[in-house]
Amino acid sequence: IEDDVKKLLVEDLGPINKVMILRNHGFVACGETIEEAWKYAFNVINACEVQVRAAPMGIDQLYLPSSEQQKRIADVLHGNINEATGDKKWKIGELEFESLMRILDNAGFRTGYVYRQPLIRTIDKTTSFKDVEVPPAASSATSFAEQAYPEAYSPTRQAQRTTEWRNSPNAYLKQEIEETGTPNPKKVTKQHH
Repeated sequence: IEDDVKKLLVEDLGPINKVMILRNHGFVACGETIEEAWKYAFNVINACEVQVRAAPMGIDQLYLPSSEQQKRIADVLHGNINEATGDKKWKIGELEFESLMRILDNAGFRTGYVYRQPLIRTIDKTTSFKDVEVPPAASSATSFAEQAYPEAYSPTRQAQRTTEWRNSPNAYLKQEIEETGTPNPKKVTKQHH
């Protein structure tokens, strides 16, 4: 808020640094775009979480990559090397930010984000086209669950569940109540638990 503090922050950050950790105040992440600033903030948070989780192991037990590996990783993170995106040149953080916006939009949040890379559905013409696709069967999920958790699907457990269901008390009662919201209410029979 204060102008003198702003000047100090700018001086301490310097001309090329993008992230500065403030003692007792968190950190500052800067960027030419919102996407770039978000990526730096995201990476700082992840780096701090990794460091906190790794600290109990002791510094002598940690594997630190060589300087060549660190440079290669930095190049990939800065977008200098990215074979997966084709010939499009993405700025720092744009690709990751766009993917997260797509996740939010697919979850039902209407972000209003304008995508640089629109979704394009391609149809494989080599396979035979069917008007109606057969949905996956529910039995396949059961067989997977049986493999993952065999003790939950044992015959004795199934018999126990069936017995519990049959022996449960019938707590449903029929009651006659009058309709609401009509001038001439009729009596309606409902079941209550």
